Amino acid sequence: MIYTVTLNPALDKTVQIPSFRLGEVNRISAMRTDPGGKGINVSKVLRELGEPSVAAAILGGAAGQKIESALRALGIEGMYLFTEHETRTNLKIVDPALHTNTDVNEPGAPADEAVLSKLLTQLTDRLRPGDLVVLSGKAPAGAPDTLYRDWILACRAAGIDAIDVVFSDINDEDGYLESIKNDKEKMRELIRNERRIELCFEGYRFWDLRRWKANLNETVKGMRIENNHYQVVDVEKRDFKDYMYWGPI
Repeated sequence: MIYTVTLNPALDKTVQIPSFRLGEVNRISAMRTDPGGKGINVSKVLRELGEPSVAAAILGGAAGQKIESALRALGIEGMYLFTEHETRTNLKIVDPALHTNTDVNEPGAPADEAVLSKLLTQLTDRLRPGDLVVLSGKAPAGAPDTLYRDWILACRAAGIDAIDVVFSDINDEDGYLESIKNDKEKMRELIRNERRIELCFEGYRFWDLRRWKANLNETVKGMRIENNHYQVVDVEKRDFKDYMYWGPI
């Protein structure tokens, strides 16, 4: 079984506002809410690939209840620990006229050592040889800098050999970022890659690819998962023409 861990989840509210204007009254033309957070997103992608997973998360309040209900509706099994702190709601403003995306993110709910320890115990008690644990996303407020390192070691102690992660303390310098901090092209490539990953879950990735004049004919890759074996496969070969960079959205 694959377990995904989201310690700083969010209820993502996406609204469409054509010709969004600052400092004025704007009208929403469409709206949707989705369960969010890096680990939860992994579970959603696994579902699309036909692979079951268990989403472990710290939730709270009305937003937390909505996340639980949404994941249940998707058929994703949950391992949730509810607290008194309201799960954050993030607002994403999509302007289809100006082709812009604006994110307004709330601060994450805090989680003390007792809460984190309880969820970790629930997780490690269920782990069996051959399981895989995905730890991703920002740590909650109040968590120690060594949180993910400690969780990885706890999973290894539970006999999960599939986790093989090279980690360092959060306060340590990031060697890769240090190496490219004065290289504008490499920094642009890194930022665009982060943007592409984020937008692929929102359905707006094509906008940025066109604005960046990126290669629209890059073959779409996917992952085939069978009996814990992973294989990268071609999903779609595209045939876009140059004039399509300039077409309407």
